[in-house]
This record gives sequence, structure tokens and C-alpha cells, in this order.
Amino acid sequence: MYPLVYTTAVTKAEHLGGRFLAALVLNAVLLLAVQAGIMLGIYTSDVDAKFLAPFRPAAYLTNYAFIALPNAIVATALQFSVATRSGRAMASYAGSMLLMFMSFFVASLLLFKRGLGTWLDPIGMRFIIEDLAHDWTMVERNVRLVGLEGALLGNRLLWLVVALVTLTLTYVRFRFAHRTESTWWRRSKAYAPTPAGVDDTTSAPVVVPHVPRSFGIAIQARKTLAVALDSFRVIAFNRRGRGFGFGRDEDPDNRPARDRICVYEDINYGGRSQCWNADEEERNLNGRGWNDRISSIRVYGRARIEVYRDADYRGQRLRIEHDSADLGAINWSDQISSFQVR
Repeated sequence: MYPLVYTTAVTKAEHLGGRFLAALVLNAVLLLAVQAGIMLGIYTSDVDAKFLAPFRPAAYLTNYAFIALPNAIVATALQFSVATRSGRAMASYAGSMLLMFMSFFVASLLLFKRGLGTWLDPIGMRFIIEDLAHDWTMVERNVRLVGLEGALLGNRLLWLVVALVTLTLTYVRFRFAHRTESTWWRRSKAYAPTPAGVDDTTSAPVVVPHVPRSFGIAIQARKTLAVALDSFRVIAFNRRGRGFGFGRDEDPDNRPARDRICVYEDINYGGRSQCWNADEEERNLNGRGWNDRISSIRVYGRARIEVYRDADYRGQRLRIEHDSADLGAINWSDQISSFQVR
């Protein structure tokens, strides 16, 4: 019954849109904090007021809107796409590395003092260091506002198009499927093998009543925001989900996460739980009181677990490398009798 309820009408657009929105909000808030820090550093310092220019909110807002916010969109698109493709939040750092490489090595070093460098700089450093710092006079730097024109306009449009194309490819390639095995360079095996010896032809037919469902724009927006809120809590406060450098651990023992797995008696990581570290194994879970009683599994760090339907590592085997909130969705709930943690 749970899979029928749990999989109710969350579309791919709502799922991915909510998760991307959560990551974008977090990045945008972090960059907004930079603007606030600069402002506070200037106007709360001990510098004589006569040496400070009048407070102009437009100066901060235009810099944020034309430089920082597009940077947040581009960075989030790359980070989100890499993390979604690999299934690991830590992989988002690869997107950040690409931005740094393009900005500081390609645009600022290889294409130094070339117009193409300004266009290929994803975070706008060339515009700030060369155009604004060298081409603007001292008076212009004090009174002129940054505007979307010339090379800056072309640069922003180019990288926003790159972000849009990246998100489009991520959307097209994404599938709702359980990850059982994956590598960086090939598509994950998003399925579980059919249990041996099961004959579905003898099962009595199940009639599920058809309930017409109509979801308008308002309901779709609420589902997207619900996914976004849940994802924001994960990436901002959960060590397993965060790729942004801060947060708290969601480990059952509230200790720093390491390479290990935790099993739970109920779905959604509920009920009784117990954890095992990497390189530990259980030949027969009957002695532990866990035989055929595991319904969900969390995977921490780089650990992975190979589970078996029978004791002594026999019977059908399944490798799990990522969190699984409901093993029943892949016909493995209350089916594990032994396992090995790698």
C-alpha cells in the first residue's frame, strides 16, 4: 500500500524544480550575505564619515542583480546537474571547480587582455578587474552604477544560456528510478533484478479503482515548494546532503558521519535502528534480531552494502550505494538475512 501512496503524482518537473529552487535560494542567500557584509564593514567601521560616500542602496542592488545573482544561477545549474547525474551531493564541487577553472585559468590567464576572455568568464571577474578597475575613472567608480550593457550584457546572456541548456539536458536525462549501482562514467543501473522463483501468474488479480485527479497550477506550485523546502533543509542542515560547507549531522547517534550504513525496521528511516561501519559484516542476522526485518537503509560517506536474501551471503544479492527510504519499492523489504559493508 505504501508505494501506491508514496508515488502519488509528483512530476519530474516538480521534483527537479523544487530541488533546484532550494539550491538556488541557498546560493543566492550566501551571495546576498556577501553584499550585506561589505555594507556593514563600510558603514559600521570607525572611518571618519566625511571620507565615506553617501549610502546608495542602488549600488548594492545593481551589483547583486547583474553580477552576483546570475552567478548564483549558473553555479547552481552546474552543481545541481553534476550532483543529479552522479547521485552524490559532494559531486557538486566538480561544478564549482569548473567555474573556477574557466574564470581564473581560461579567462584570466590564457585569454588575458583579450575580449574573448571577458565573454568566457562565468563569474564576471574579468569585468571587475579589467573593465571596471582600469577603464572607469575614479569619479565613475564613486558615482556610476553597474549596468547591463556591452561586454557585461553579452557575458551574462551567454552563461545564462549555458545554465539553461545544462538544466534542460539534466531534465531530459533524469529518470525516477532506484539507484542500485552507479559509476561516474556510465548510467546507473536503475532497477533491481526480479526475485528468482516468483511466479506472478498465480496471483489473484488486484483491481485498483481509477480516481480522476486534476492538479491545477496552484497545486503544482505547492508541490514544487514542498519539495524545495524539504530539499533546502537537507542541503543546508544535513551533512549527507549538503554540498555547501555547513550544516549538522543527521546521523542517528548524532556523531560525525563516516563510512558506514544504518538499517531501520520501518520505512522512511523509522523505528528501531542499528549501524555498522565499513568492512563489517553480518553472516546471519537472526542472531542480531534483524533477520527479515530491515525496511530502509541509510548510507554514509563512501560506504556501500551488499545484502543477501539468505544467511551466509547466499541467495539473491543486491548492492546499495545510496539511501533507500523504502526497500519495499524494489521488493527487498523484510527480505535481508545477511550483508557485507564495504
